[in-house]
Amino acid sequence: MLINIFLGNHTAYDFLRMQDILAPIAAGLVEAGHSVKYDLKKLAPAPAVNLLVEFFQPAFTEELTAFKAAHGDRLRLGILGTEDMEDASVMANPKQPWRRANFERILPLADFVWTLLPNTDWYQTRVPGGRAKFLAYGHCASLREPAPVAPKDKDCLLYGTSGPYRERIIEQLRARGRSVFVSECALPDYLRRDHVGRARLILDIRRNEGVRYCSPSRICYGLHSGTAVVAERFDESRLGELYRYCEAPAPADFVDHVDQLLKGDTDKLAADALTRFAAETSMRANLEAALAGISAG
Repeated sequence: MLINIFLGNHTAYDFLRMQDILAPIAAGLVEAGHSVKYDLKKLAPAPAVNLLVEFFQPAFTEELTAFKAAHGDRLRLGILGTEDMEDASVMANPKQPWRRANFERILPLADFVWTLLPNTDWYQTRVPGGRAKFLAYGHCASLREPAPVAPKDKDCLLYGTSGPYRERIIEQLRARGRSVFVSECALPDYLRRDHVGRARLILDIRRNEGVRYCSPSRICYGLHSGTAVVAERFDESRLGELYRYCEAPAPADFVDHVDQLLKGDTDKLAADALTRFAAETSMRANLEAALAGISAG
C-alpha cells in the first residue's frame, strides 16, 4: 500500500513541529512493507491512501470537502488526531475558533482515523463503524540514532516552549546548579540531534496542570536517541504504559528525582530503557493493527 502523508494543510514551521510525530509512523509503515511519501501539493488518487494530520483551516476545509464529494471512493483519506479534544487551550483557542468545528466536519470523510491519545470514545461518536483507532508508539529499529560525537555537556534538555508551569521546575533545577537547555521552538533535525546528543536527560514536563496526557512522541524520540527520559507521572490513561521506559517520578518529587539521577550513570539508564522498549514494543506491530481492515485498494 502507498501511504501519501499530505502536509498541504500545514505551514513550514508545522513541518518541524511534526517530525517527532510523523517519523515513527513513516518508519513503522516501511518496516511493515508499505511505501511512504510526503507531499505538500497534491492528494494521491486511489488506491493510495492520503494521511492528513489534523489542523484544518476554513479555506482548506471547504476545498477538501468539495474534492472528496467530487472524487468519492477515488480519494482515500486517513486522519491523524494528535490533540486532546477536551483541552480548551487547543480546541477552544480564540485565535483558532474554527479548529474543532472544522475537524468535526472532516472526520466523516475519512476512511479511517488514528488518534495518538487514547480518547477514542470522542472519535467513536463522530466516526462510526470502528474506523477510529488508538495508535500507540513503539520501538522502530530504523529510528535508532547513532552514538553522539559531542560530549555530554548539558544536564537536561527540554525541547519545546517553557511557559510558567515548566519554568518553575526548570528554575528549581538551575537553583541546584543543574544546566537545563530549553529550545523554545521546534528544531530542525541537525540541531535537535546535537542538543539531544549532548544532554544527559530529556525532560517530559506537561504544559500546565490541566494537561491529561504525556507526550508519546517526545518519549519515543528520547528512547530512540539513546538519552534517558524523565517524565512527570500524571497520565492515568493507557499512555501511562510508556512510563515503564522512563524515569517517572510524581510531579512533587520531580526535581529531587532528576537531581539524584544526575549523580549516577545516565548512559546506563538510557541503554536499559531502550533494551526494554525494543523487547516489549513494536511500531510495526502497532501500525499493522491500526491498518487492519483497511484494504490495499
